[in-house]
Amino acid sequence: MKPRKYTIVAQLHEAQNYDLIEYVDSCFATYCKAKRETFHVLKRSKAFNKSAFNTHLQTKYGILKRTANSIISDAQGTLNALIELKKYEKSQLERKISSLKDLIDKLELKIANNKTLLKLNDGSVSLVKHRNLKRKLVSKKNQLNHKIQKLCNLNYQIDNGVYKLCFGRKQLLQNDYNEFVKCRDSQLSFVGSKDERSSNQIFQLAYNTKNNQFYIQLRKDIGGFKEQRGSYVYGIVHFNHHKQELVSILASGSSPLSYKISKKNGRYYLYCTFEIQR
Repeated sequence: MKPRKYTIVAQLHEAQNYDLIEYVDSCFATYCKAKRETFHVLKRSKAFNKSAFNTHLQTKYGILKRTANSIISDAQGTLNALIELKKYEKSQLERKISSLKDLIDKLELKIANNKTLLKLNDGSVSLVKHRNLKRKLVSKKNQLNHKIQKLCNLNYQIDNGVYKLCFGRKQLLQNDYNEFVKCRDSQLSFVGSKDERSSNQIFQLAYNTKNNQFYIQLRKDIGGFKEQRGSYVYGIVHFNHHKQELVSILASGSSPLSYKISKKNGRYYLYCTFEIQR
C-alpha cells in the first residue's frame, strides 16, 4: 500500500466565520514576512539548522513552536517547488535548443543546395524563396543564441542556488503597490502531525453529524496571543469532496491534517491536505 495525498478546498463564509477571518486577516502580514525571511535563509544556507531557526522565529515574531514549524515547512515547500520548476525549464530549453539546431542544419543544407543550383543557372530555384530562407536562418540562429544564453543563466542559478522569486505578482508590483501587498500577504498554513490531537495542534476540525459540517477551532498566537493559553477563534466549514475520508482520519488519526487559508478576490478559502493508503 502506498500513501496518496489529497487536497480538498471549501469557502469560508464570513457570516459563519467572522471572528476567524478577522484574526486570520491580522496574521497574514506577519506570517508572510516570516515566510519570506525563512525562504531567503533556506536559499542561502548550505547547512540549515531547523531547530535554531525555529527558536529564532519564535523569539522574533512571538509565535508558537508549531507555527514556526509551519512557516519553515511552507517556505521549504516553496523553495522545492521553485527548484523543480527551474529543472523543468532547463529540460524544456534543452529540448527547444536541440530542435532549433536540427532546423538550422536543415536550412543551411537547403541554402547550400540552392546556391549550387543558382551557380549552374538552374531555373528551378526562386531567388525570393532563397532570400527568405536566408532570413529565416538568421532569425533561427538569433533564437538559438538567445536560448543558449538563457540556458547558461539557468544553469548558473541551479548550480549556485541563486533562485529569484517575486512573492506576489510582478504586474501588480509595477502598477499598484497596495494591491501587490494584498496579493503577497494573503495566505498562511498550519502543518499537522498524526501524533497531535485531531492531527493538528493549532488548527483543529470536529465533525458534527447533525448538520453535516465541520467545526473549526484555531489557537491564536500571532499578534501577541502566544502566552494567552485558551485563546481561540471558531468557525464552520463544509467540504463537498472526500468528506468521509476526512471524518475517518479525524476519528483514527491515520494521517496528518495540514491546512492553508488563502484570500482570493475578497473571499477566503480553506485547503485541507491529508494522505490515504492506496
